[in-house]
Amino acid sequence: MLNKKENCITCGKEVGLLNKHPVIAGTLCSDCGKAIVAKFGRKTSNKMTKEELQKYIKENTEKAIKAGIEFKGTIDKKKSKVILDKDELRVTITTLFKQEVQKSSITKVVVSNYKPAGTVRSGFIEFRFPVRESIRTFKIKYHSNEQRQVDLIINEINSYIREVKVTCKQCGKVYFFNEADVKEAQLAASANLGKTLMGLGLFLPLAFLPDEKVQEFKRCRSCGSRNVDLEEQAHKKQDHV
Repeated sequence: MLNKKENCITCGKEVGLLNKHPVIAGTLCSDCGKAIVAKFGRKTSNKMTKEELQKYIKENTEKAIKAGIEFKGTIDKKKSKVILDKDELRVTITTLFKQEVQKSSITKVVVSNYKPAGTVRSGFIEFRFPVRESIRTFKIKYHSNEQRQVDLIINEINSYIREVKVTCKQCGKVYFFNEADVKEAQLAASANLGKTLMGLGLFLPLAFLPDEKVQEFKRCRSCGSRNVDLEEQAHKKQDHV
């Protein structure tokens, strides 16, 4: 029973013995528990229904996203900050003599590796996104007090449905392939990265696929022609918390 895994009834995050906040309606993670107790008090929050708890966390999360989410950490021992402002992710690296800022649309960002912080253990998250003509990797180490912000950013990245529109110039057919198709191709190219992405439920933009894998998708399913256009598209999932 001690090893039984539970998930927060409001945000879905896995909780353990050291980061759980039990209420009558179920189990909350420590972050959601603290937010709800701070707003309603311990007695009232303990009596709230699951639906009431979920509604508050959803509204609170939406407000946080609109206001902008940020967390601080280090990249190779250099001070760093990650900011999600609406649909743009910015990574800032500061040294004694200069400050580097790289940014990307959230729909182009991949979380290629991730280990959440524990009670006394630092965590890290690794972002990858296109910068000019190359793919940059940013591995940020952070402390446990930043975990809630990191969770919100991952959740927001994961709130998009991404697919690729294929238009055949030869026969005029239009069709789409989705994240499952791209993940399968990436898994064949890189098992570890593919498994990590599937575990997080994230979509891999075409820019991260090897050229030969992209070519597999550049063929019309109807006539077989390679005279096709590929267009990445992204839109929000409905009722995403």
